[in-house]
Amino acid sequence: MLSYTAEVLQSLIAHYNMAVWPGQLIAGSLMLLALLLLVFPRRWGGQAIAVILAAGWLWVGWVYYVVRLGSIDFSAPLYGGAFLLQGLLLLWTGVIRGALSWAPRLDLYGSVAMLLFLIAVFLLPASVWFQGTGWMQLRLVGLMPLPTVLFTVGVLLLTAGKTPLHLTVIPLLWALAAAATAWTLALTAETALAALCVLSSVLLIWKGRVARPQAA
Repeated sequence: MLSYTAEVLQSLIAHYNMAVWPGQLIAGSLMLLALLLLVFPRRWGGQAIAVILAAGWLWVGWVYYVVRLGSIDFSAPLYGGAFLLQGLLLLWTGVIRGALSWAPRLDLYGSVAMLLFLIAVFLLPASVWFQGTGWMQLRLVGLMPLPTVLFTVGVLLLTAGKTPLHLTVIPLLWALAAAATAWTLALTAETALAALCVLSSVLLIWKGRVARPQAA
């Protein structure tokens, strides 16, 4: 049993979006920068993308889960800790070790990545106008969990060679928990998107097992 309802969660998201304004502008800019670096690779692009992803996970882990959702959900600090750990793993792997690089690809992984980008970057933010809920229900990459995880899985599907296993576990576990939560709250769209995230995360883990290392 959850300690809150869908209506309570929507109210919390509205107050959260008001509190972090104009963080939406910063998050949106960083998200677009990451996409540009994927399309137009730079020498330092791998580290920059890792920093952007890590910043989103660290922010969501602490500000959204621990500080905000923690006021209504006793399990929120656990989710927050997982997000914080994922952020640190991204920094360790992509920045300190410099072990991540990206390249556009037209295979199955690239196609799924494009679908995840379409949902996380465009459809989720635009849904507030389709549903008439207003900008206070806005869900952006780097500020909210679902778009952040979808976007991250999409980016990791574009890694050159094998994706490190330690970067794939937390997204999958979160997606499973998110699907169960959304189902309990009768949030149909969120349930479907979390299920998509589960399948994409499984594909990401499979990629880490079968992909061949690529030359830098």
